[in-house]
Amino acid sequence: MSEQEMKRQRAIDLLCAQVDPKVITTQIKVSLATVYIRKAMEGMDPISRKPGTGGHNKKRSGEFLNLLQENIKKDPTKSMRKMAAERNVALITVTRAVHEVLGLKSFVRTPRHLLAATMKARRLERAKKVLNFFKHNGDTVKIYSNKKIFTVEAVLNRRNDRFLAETRGQVEGY
Repeated sequence: MSEQEMKRQRAIDLLCAQVDPKVITTQIKVSLATVYIRKAMEGMDPISRKPGTGGHNKKRSGEFLNLLQENIKKDPTKSMRKMAAERNVALITVTRAVHEVLGLKSFVRTPRHLLAATMKARRLERAKKVLNFFKHNGDTVKIYSNKKIFTVEAVLNRRNDRFLAETRGQVEGY
């Protein structure tokens, strides 16, 4: 028995012997609150503390993690706040599950001019035509403008638009 348990047992024994609680506090050197708690628990059997359950997180179960991973694969741009709200759990539960258990990080999506393979092939084909034209028609003057080729893409916000991935190479639009 530890020293603390011995003091508790001694307090219970003295309370059973009808000793005044103030006298018990001076003899055993425990607080008066401890003695009164023991007095209230006089009829109860155990004097030791109840053992814990192991402290495992019941919310972050295997099923929860599998559903979370599927949801992230469907839409890696969905915010962790929304995922937490959908599951009725705290934000920190989802955040820790994503970062610690699943090993994902939040990356910023930055805007850039994306050239698809078909666009590159089309540009190469057209550039060859232009070079061929100038090779045969050197005296003809053509005027070209340097206007951008605009493509409609989603507007990105560095503060809010995040992408959950393991590495930076997996981020779309980076």
